[in-house]
Formats: sequence, structure tokens, C-alpha cells
Amino acid sequence: MGGSLANVNGSKAKFNEYRSIGNGLESSLDLTYRDQEKYLDLSAILGMSNATTANQDRSTGNELLLKTGTKDYKFDLFYKEVPHNLTFGALTYLDGVGTATLTKAAPTSIPTLSSYTKSFDYGYLRKNYGVEAEVLFNSPYFVNVKVDRTEVNGLTPFAVSTALSEVPAPINNATTNIITQVGYRTPQLIAVFDASLSKFQNDYDKFSTWLSTYSSTSGYTYYQPYYAYEAADNDSYRISASVTYKLPSVKSTLMLKASRSLMQSDLVLYDNTTRLSGTGSVPSFTTPFDWKGRITYTTANASLSSKINDKLSTKLFVNYLNKSNDNPEGLTYGSSSYTTDAFDYSKRNAGLEANYKINPKNTVSAGYEYLGLKRSVREDAPKTDDNTVFVQVKNSSLDWLTGKIRYQYLTRSSDNVLGAEHANDATSATVTSSSLYFAQFTQPADTANKKQHAIKIGFDFEPTDNTTFGVEYAFKYDDFTKNYLGMLNAKRNELYVDATYTKGIAKFTAYGDLEVVNSFARYRQ
Repeated sequence: MGGSLANVNGSKAKFNEYRSIGNGLESSLDLTYRDQEKYLDLSAILGMSNATTANQDRSTGNELLLKTGTKDYKFDLFYKEVPHNLTFGALTYLDGVGTATLTKAAPTSIPTLSSYTKSFDYGYLRKNYGVEAEVLFNSPYFVNVKVDRTEVNGLTPFAVSTALSEVPAPINNATTNIITQVGYRTPQLIAVFDASLSKFQNDYDKFSTWLSTYSSTSGYTYYQPYYAYEAADNDSYRISASVTYKLPSVKSTLMLKASRSLMQSDLVLYDNTTRLSGTGSVPSFTTPFDWKGRITYTTANASLSSKINDKLSTKLFVNYLNKSNDNPEGLTYGSSSYTTDAFDYSKRNAGLEANYKINPKNTVSAGYEYLGLKRSVREDAPKTDDNTVFVQVKNSSLDWLTGKIRYQYLTRSSDNVLGAEHANDATSATVTSSSLYFAQFTQPADTANKKQHAIKIGFDFEPTDNTTFGVEYAFKYDDFTKNYLGMLNAKRNELYVDATYTKGIAKFTAYGDLEVVNSFARYRQ
């Protein structure tokens, strides 16, 4: 148990940005118990202080951590508070600070400096607590369950428009996570099934405030009610299964994994340009639009790592990812209708790597990798295929020096559907003004057909047991083979250096990176 006396001159919020030091008491408890069958660890911090904190919250960073278990089970319980103080004694002309409705005494008048009479504190308190339990059944089978919740409450600066209008936005949200894991574990086989749920709830997904209107002739003329939006309520679900199996007949490990996740949100949007009332203290709008977002990810992964003999090892891998975007593409916002594009894609990736030890000090590596992407919306490149080969040599003949050199060659093929569709626009009288016609002669650099040569040379020095240095140089040359306009080629030279010094429990690291890019492009005039 202890106490503190504090007299802060200057910014009290900055002094107590992530803490609450003032005049008060603090007590702590640490308890540890061990025997051959069970253990118990308990630590707690409880403080009472008169320190100024945002919104007069008196949290001093209370903490509780409990860990206990035997060979058959494990149990953890935790609680932690972290304040984040931003500004004390801020002023505003608005009433209702800390609620979802900010009002003005004189709704349409322009506030003057004398109107800023309401004082408040910017900042918020984050609380995280939960439990985790694992049951081992004294067998290869195990079950793990974790439930935690994070709550955030306070006020944060919020810019409601490009008119440099800042208002105190209320924060009161909570994230609840539930994670379950069931599995089987032996030295040869590990099989695990996971399921998780994350739920975000925001009491202030929107709040009403006031926004000034501005014209170049009249300046700021009057204020109107306005809805501002924070993060919407959303849910995330995920299931996955994985298997790791060590093949008994050869020195190989097979890993398989698949997952599917869903993220969805619900947000009600109001058209701020079609207010039914412009003078009341609470906004009133026409029919809202209920935006329901939904995105699904599906993944599958497989790899086989083998040690053929003492000199040769290999790895074969296949990866798949698909993003499905089911967000609405058409919406009515106030009196207008709009169309948006929902972007989704799929990715296929496969490769083979081999490492051969010529001797204990020299290793040669080589490999091939394929990456295929299919995209929606991108008519200029709905599909790209990358093929990459590499070879690498690594040498560690000196105990204090390791060097390696790597060469990589990549080819990318891209389907320019947009250019093909408008290739015949040359017969049209509007060809000179048609950017779609010229799509056949150019593609964006991120998806264009290209060939790439890359070389990387690196050295790691360890002159003493506690000092290391690293230097690495990389060169890349991109040749955009089917671009007649736009980016034609690019050269990149990069130098990276780092140093690390260790003394006891302290570790000091310094690093620097320099990259020079020279690009050549051709454009129409």
C-alpha cells in the first residue's frame, strides 16, 4: 500500500494522458502458490485518487489478474482500466454535451466568442474484462473457451464537415468476443476446430448537432441541424478447422486449414440536405435508408514440408481466398438515387520451394510461385496471373558474418477487357474525347502486363555477443510490356541498414531506409 501527492503545473491532461496521478492512495496485491498438482497467481491494483480525469472519472488504472489450474484445467480471470485524457476544460456553445442531441440556445444564430461558456473534458475510459478456461480431460482432447468485453465511454473531438466545425462527440460502445476451441493433440497429430463471435454495439452510431452554412459572398450565415455518424453496430462470425499431421514413414509434415468468416453491419442513413425542419433543436429528416453491409471470406490452405535427407528439404503449398461482397449496390438517399459498385475478388496461390545444404556453411534455395487474382468492378483488369521464380545463395562461413544474394524473375499477364471492348471506338467521331478507346493502349501499373527483374544482397554482422549490424541492397526493374501509353518502365534502388545493441534487459535499435525510384511514362497531349 502506498500513496502519492501531486501538484501539476501545465497541461494536466497531457501529464495524465494514460493514467490518473493525484493525491490519493494505491494498494497492490501479489499472491503466488505452487505445488506438484496445482498453481495460483493473483495480482491486483486498486487506487483512490482526486486526480482530474476526463468527465470526472476517478479511475487510476485498476487491474485484476487471476490465473489458476491443474494438469486437467486452466482458468484465467482479468480486468483492466486504461484512461485516455485528451483535453481538460474545453469550451463549446452547445448544450447537451455527452448525449446524442447537441442543441443551441438560439438555433439559427452564428455563435460568437462569448457563446463558448459550456466547459467539458475530452477523453475516455477503456475497460477490458473477461474469463478464459481450458479443460484438458487428462487426455489428448481439450476444450478452450474465452469471453471478453471491452467498453469505451467518454467524449472525443469530431469534425462534422469540411467547414472546420468541431463538436464533442459522445462515445459509449462495447465489443464482446466469444471464442471457442475444441481439439485433439498428440505428438503426431493436432486437429483443432475454432468458432468465434465478435459483436460491436454503439449507443451513439449517430448524434445530432449543428452545422454552419457558408457561401463565398455571405460567409457563415446561419446554423442548421445535422446528423453526424460514428461506427455502426456490426457483427463478425468465424469458423475454422485445421489439421497438422506428421507422416510416420517420411520426415514430412502436412498442414491443412479452412475457414469461413462473415462480417455484417447495420446503419441507418439520413439525407442531411432534405430536412423537414431547419430551426428546431433536433434534426428532422425525410425517409431514411437502411444500409445493411455484408462481406464473407472463405479460405483454404495446404502445405507439405519435407526433409528428404540431411541436405535437402522442400515445401509445397497451395492457398485460396475468396471475398464475397453482398453490400447493396443501389440506394435512395433523400430525394436522389445512386448506384455503387460492390468490390469482391478471389485469389489462388501455389508454389514449391527447395533448400539444399552444400555444406553446413552454404545453402542454395530455389522456388516457383503462382499467384492468380480475379476481381469484380475492375474492367481494366478482371484477371491477372503472376509467375515468379527465384534462386538464393546463403553463406555463413564466418561466425560473425552471414551473407546472402537472391535473384527473382516475375512475369504478369493481365486481361484488358476494357480496352478490347472499346477497340472499335476509332470509327466513332468521339474517339478524340473517349478515354475508353485509349484503354487498349495502357493499364494501371498495379495490374498491367509486366516483366520484373529483382536482385537483393544482404549481410548480417555480429562483431560481439550483444551487437549486430545489418545492411541490405535491393534493385528492381519493371518493364510494362503492353503499355504504349502511361507507365512504361521503372527502376527502384533501395538501401536498408539497421543496428541493435543489447545491455541486460535493455535493447536499443536504430535503422534507416533509402529508396530511389526512376519511372518512365508516355502520355497523350
